[in-house]
Amino acid sequence: MRMWLGLFLLLGCRVSSARLERRDFNDGRAGAGPGLAVIGDSISTGVLSDSHFGQSLSLPYTTELLRALFTGFNPVAFQDQFSDLTKSFAATDEDWGLRGYIATKEGFDHATSIPVYMGAKFGGRLVNVSGMLDRLQTQYNQAGKVPEYVSVLVGANDFCESRGPQHFEEEYVSVLGAIMQVHPHATLLVGYIPDVPSLAQHQHRYGPFLSCRTTRRVFCPPLFLEENAGSARLTAFNAAIERASEKAVQKNGFAGRLELVRDTQFPLEESDLAFDCFHPSEQLQRKLATAMGEGL
Repeated sequence: MRMWLGLFLLLGCRVSSARLERRDFNDGRAGAGPGLAVIGDSISTGVLSDSHFGQSLSLPYTTELLRALFTGFNPVAFQDQFSDLTKSFAATDEDWGLRGYIATKEGFDHATSIPVYMGAKFGGRLVNVSGMLDRLQTQYNQAGKVPEYVSVLVGANDFCESRGPQHFEEEYVSVLGAIMQVHPHATLLVGYIPDVPSLAQHQHRYGPFLSCRTTRRVFCPPLFLEENAGSARLTAFNAAIERASEKAVQKNGFAGRLELVRDTQFPLEESDLAFDCFHPSEQLQRKLATAMGEGL
């Protein structure tokens, strides 16, 4: 796998002059307003969001990816290098992000008034949420408070696995219960899984043997089920999120404090995608911010 990905980069990436900047993943900056906790996968972290579908990666990106692949892929290091919080729908300082929506609702002038606590991780699935909560709890202890808002956008990586929606629903109920216990007085924004199957209509070849289709076969086999099966699977998974949310609210006495955001599921355009054919571009991050923000 590592050598295959290395070949993908060597054959597919030409050099441009853009500069790679490292970002502090665990933001935790102080602000006068209510806090926002972020639970999710790489969609929430801004991974690769400043790269563009069909375009070449810059020399710094290529160098760092090759280093990550050939020295032993480390998801934490990858996230540290390629997460850009300035382009994450949940964590950006810009007023177009979720923090900006919360600031407006709470009567603050700017997104930076809302401190953000990052629990999201690259490759995150439901099974990883307990670790995200541990990381968040450490940040809360340091800050001396628990945030008043929680963004939950997880499930895309679970969709790309072999498990069915019933098992996903059962685990989601448990995960939401754990989130509620840590944030008993918060408002939870729970997003639908974005329209992963619509990725398949956007194709690009980065070399004679390498394409978006090739990488997707490795990382998301359900995209290649029989015709329309991917869309049916997404519908089933998002219906599971809705049922799990209802069950968790009832089980944990959380009535009135969970908002289900269905509008995060919408067809993806080519310009919504980053270079790797999977992750959101900044344009898609802005769309997600609008959907989650309007969920308030």
